[in-house]
Amino acid sequence: MFNYFDLFTGCGGLPCQHKECSKKQVSHALKLLESHSYKQVEELTEISKSTLIRVKIGC
Repeated sequence: MFNYFDLFTGCGGLPCQHKECSKKQVSHALKLLESHSYKQVEELTEISKSTLIRVKIGC
């Protein structure tokens, strides 16, 4: 498990407050984005749209 804060220390905020997600969960969410909307992925994975965008752009 890792904390999103460790990934985004230069983004000016906590991308995923009070929640820890595994790298596997994040990879799965990014894969789902190839065929689903952000809203659908957010509902399926419980990872916020904002966090998905931050991960995707590599912030």
